[in-house]
Amino acid sequence: MPPIPQIPASLHAIYQPLALLGTGAESTILLSRRRGTPTPAQPIALKIIHPSHRGIITSALLATLTAIQHHAAHPLVQIREHDGSGGGVAWVAMDMVGGRSVEQLLDENYNYNGLVFAEAGLPPWLVAHVFAEVCRAETYLREHGLMHVDLKAGGNVMLSFSVNTSPNLDTNLNTSAAALPTVTLIDFGGLKLYHPTRAWKICEHVLCLFSTAVRGQRRVPDVWRAGIHHTMLQKLDALYASVEGYVRLGEGERRGEEWTIERVLGGWGVVVEGVIKEGRRGMEGMEMKEVGEGVEEAGERVEEMEEMEVEVLRFE
Repeated sequence: MPPIPQIPASLHAIYQPLALLGTGAESTILLSRRRGTPTPAQPIALKIIHPSHRGIITSALLATLTAIQHHAAHPLVQIREHDGSGGGVAWVAMDMVGGRSVEQLLDENYNYNGLVFAEAGLPPWLVAHVFAEVCRAETYLREHGLMHVDLKAGGNVMLSFSVNTSPNLDTNLNTSAAALPTVTLIDFGGLKLYHPTRAWKICEHVLCLFSTAVRGQRRVPDVWRAGIHHTMLQKLDALYASVEGYVRLGEGERRGEEWTIERVLGGWGVVVEGVIKEGRRGMEGMEMKEVGEGVEEAGERVEEMEEMEVEVLRFE
C-alpha cells in the first residue's frame, strides 16, 4: 500500500485533495479541487514538491510562465497559483490536463483496430502530429528563453481533447484536422534556460521522443502501412531510419551544429505534414479506443469524489 501523501496545512485549507495522480523522488501530484468553488469545479493538478527538492522550480520561472501562458501558442499546462515563498517553490496548482501521455499510450493496452500500441508503436500520422506540435512548442519556449528537456520517455507529453470535442479518437480523427488531439507539455521541472550552445539538446529530446513513440522501428511497421501511398511510405521509412540512426549516435556527435529543430524540420517537415493528412484519410471505418476523458468529463467526476486521506503538516 502506497504511503499516505503529505500536504502542508496552509495548502490543505485551500484545496481539497481527491486522488493521487503520481509520486516520485521530487514531488507528489494530487487531483484536487479548490474549496468553496461553484460546481462543476475545475479539476486541479496539485504538485507538492518534497522539501529536499525545493529549488528545482523557482518563483522566477513560474512568474515568466504565468506572464506568457495566455498566448494561444503556449504549449504548457496552465498555472493557477503557487506558494511564492522563498527558498524554492513548495507547491504549484495547475489546470488538470485530460487524456493520456505518450508513455501511457505505449505502456497501457490502448489499441487501434485491435493493434496494441505497446507492440506496434503509435500510428505514423499520430507520431507525426506529436512531432510537429512538440517542435512548435520548443520553438515557442525558445523565443521566451526556455526549453523543455525532459521529453524522451513521453511521460511529459499529453494528448487530450478540448471540451468541445469527444474524448474518443475514432470520433475526432475521422472528421477534420482541427480535431487532432491537443499536445500539452507538463512538468516544469524539465524546463531549463535556453542558450544557443544547447540547441542540440532540444533536438535530442524531440528525436528521442519520436523514437520512443515508434518503439525504435527503422521503418514503418507492416500493420501501419495500409492506406499510405507507396511514395509517402518510402519517405516515412527514410525518416524512421534517419531518426534511429541519430539515436544511436554518441553524445559528442549529437552536439553537432546540424542538429537543430530548424534543420530537422527543413529536411523532414514536408513528410511530417504529408503523413498527418494522408494517414488520416486511410483511417475511416477503423475503431480506436478513447484516450481518456476530457476536462469537462473530469470536472463532472471530481464533484462526485470524496476527499482522500492525507497527512496534514502543521509545521511547514
